[in-house]
Amino acid sequence: MRNQILVFFVTLLSVQAAESQISGSIQINSSANVHFIVTDPSGNRTGVDPRGTPTDKVYGVTFIREILRANYSFAGNDALDGTASSESHEFTFNFISPDDDGVYTLQAIGTRLSTFLIDSYVLRDDGGNYKSSRFKVGGVIDKDSVVSYRFTCFGNAAKKLVFEKVVNASSLARDIAAMRRLHWITNHATATKYANLIVAYSRYITRKKMTAAKTTLATMIDGISADSLHGLTIDACKHLRRDLESLSRRPLGSQ
Repeated sequence: MRNQILVFFVTLLSVQAAESQISGSIQINSSANVHFIVTDPSGNRTGVDPRGTPTDKVYGVTFIREILRANYSFAGNDALDGTASSESHEFTFNFISPDDDGVYTLQAIGTRLSTFLIDSYVLRDDGGNYKSSRFKVGGVIDKDSVVSYRFTCFGNAAKKLVFEKVVNASSLARDIAAMRRLHWITNHATATKYANLIVAYSRYITRKKMTAAKTTLATMIDGISADSLHGLTIDACKHLRRDLESLSRRPLGSQ
């Protein structure tokens, strides 16, 4: 599949580069249980919002088409999350550098309580030498809930690309609630413990008590291994540790 994507984009860029100055392409696929909206550095959006009253009566969603040279569609590839469904959702974007360079956001919106996966593939033209980058992310999500990511887009192939989850107290609280309902956390007391620690962390950040917030964050990280014996499944441990450690590496209050 990856080689097919590479061949497709190399052909596409070779045909279009001379006349439109295309610097590269992005393809993002999600599993069928989420739709998503991409926002560019100028605030333009492209994607699908499954919430509220749909403007498209056929698909029962609202299509958003604001980013030039971008498209969002329903694809028939193998399911990314391993389910029986063969539907996935696909965003493609041919970008021009430096006009389109910058930080983008992706909001994944759940269509039901489930796990989900997002697979992002970026191809950049480095003077005829095409360089590719791939990012796979995922987690848990509830119906109409939003999980946000930031990613960078640069035509200059020497610049590092980043695709990372936006983690804060609100996202952690939503994840804990979804993990409990999906039985990623099987012990009610353990789920309550982390929910209370997240509330305490948020309160300390609001009150600018950064030392207490840092200590609370460390308490959660340090407790994961022990709590694997008290209702935290392997998946819960992996995702919680990843998000909490990501949060701990950033300046407190900057999330």
